[in-house]
Amino acid sequence: MKNTETIDMTPTPPLRNHTMRIKITDIRKGRTVTLRNGMTAEVRDNMTKAQTRLCMVYGSKVGLFDELGSVYSTDIVAVSGMDGGMHQVEHTPGQLKAKANRMAFGF
Repeated sequence: MKNTETIDMTPTPPLRNHTMRIKITDIRKGRTVTLRNGMTAEVRDNMTKAQTRLCMVYGSKVGLFDELGSVYSTDIVAVSGMDGGMHQVEHTPGQLKAKANRMAFGF
C-alpha cells in the first residue's frame, strides 16, 4: 500500500505584518517608538516601570525641532520589533490609571 499523502514544502510567510503586542516594560534603551501624535522617537533610558521615559523625539521629520525630553509612557503607541515591523504597545494598569487622571485635568 502506497502513502499518497504529500507534505507542503512552501515557506512560511514572514512575521512582519502580524499584530503582536509588546509590553511597555519590555521596551529598552535604543528602541524606536511611535508616539500618539505620530512622531517617532528613540528611547534613551531603561526605566521600564516609570510613568515617563527619556526619549529623543525626532520632530524634524514633520517640520519641527528634534528634542530630548520626558515622554509619558502612555503616549508610546508602537515600537519597532526585531523583525523590522511596528508592534502595538500594551501598558500597565497603573499607567492607564495615571493617564485617566491626567485626562481628567485636561492634559
